[in-house]
Amino acid sequence: MKGLWSITVLLVLLLTACNQALTPVAEPTETVETIKVAFVYVGPVGDHGWTFAHDQGRQYLEANVENIETTYLESVTDVDAEARIRDLAEQGYNIIFTTSASFRDATAAVAPEFPDVIFENCSGFLTSENMGSYFGRMYQAKFLAGIVAGLTTESNKIGYVAPIQIPEIIRLINAVTLGARSVNPDVEMEVVWIGNWFDPPAETAAVESMVDAGVDVIFTGTDTTVPVVTADEQGVWSVGYDSCESCAAAPAKCLTTPCWNWGPIYVDIVEAVRNGTWFPETIYRPMSEGTVVLTEVSQAAGEGAQDAVDAARAKIEAGQDVFCGPLYDNNGELRVAEGQCMADMDLICFNWYVEGVNSEVPDGVGCY
Repeated sequence: MKGLWSITVLLVLLLTACNQALTPVAEPTETVETIKVAFVYVGPVGDHGWTFAHDQGRQYLEANVENIETTYLESVTDVDAEARIRDLAEQGYNIIFTTSASFRDATAAVAPEFPDVIFENCSGFLTSENMGSYFGRMYQAKFLAGIVAGLTTESNKIGYVAPIQIPEIIRLINAVTLGARSVNPDVEMEVVWIGNWFDPPAETAAVESMVDAGVDVIFTGTDTTVPVVTADEQGVWSVGYDSCESCAAAPAKCLTTPCWNWGPIYVDIVEAVRNGTWFPETIYRPMSEGTVVLTEVSQAAGEGAQDAVDAARAKIEAGQDVFCGPLYDNNGELRVAEGQCMADMDLICFNWYVEGVNSEVPDGVGCY
């Protein structure tokens, strides 16, 4: 019995050892460190325009990237921008997006102080060892929206509520004008500058003054839907901007909206930083890549508007850009010869109006 007991114990020990040998050893799991991302906004997240669209992009980032923590500062002024950006860097944020061209210089000033932080400035063009810039070719969507306006206007007068006097806005005004005149050569563009991205009373007054001058399609370049709502109240058409939900503010009279889809570009940049493939570059994505969007054209727009937009969009997405010659300025001078197209740096430094704009370029417009 004693020998049988010993054999039994030995068999149990051997079986236990075999089972242990067959049990896979768990591989140590790699801990993905949380990446901290901050956004600096020029307006309030509730502006239903520029900042609202960026904050939708931030939320998209949170929903599509694991192990991420985000924060934002809203309504940051140009005067305070440098201090606010520096404070975020000192708090340990890994990536800081500054979402306005007016924050360009402040971002460039802070970046060298924090070489381990990645800075990205929206709509600028400066880069450094740890600073990039990103934007989309919004002028392509504005050109298409101009086509809609050109086929809808009855007075042949369209207007633009213009915020800050920088080349970006001049570029967009010109794109709208070229689009409108491509289908209606009699169209003329009126421009009212208000000197701010966010100023509802001034935006309202600008729309009212243009309507008094005979304008019947209003474009907005500001960060709110105020011009869209005011146009509706005045009984004229409008075209939204920034947020793809702009036309919801006045659906009966809003024709379409050139708008931003920031989420995918934020995901791409953050993932590049995380996997070590990020490098400082100037990103300028065309409409075909989805950062820039034109919403569906209203059925109330002029006859054939959607078809005309679709045809022009196909050409743009195939590589035919908007600012190609022959292009004349509004004083009759040939600026871009036939067969030539404007280079990106020329677009970034745009300081002249195309034929059809009834305004003079403000003094002191530099590159932005």
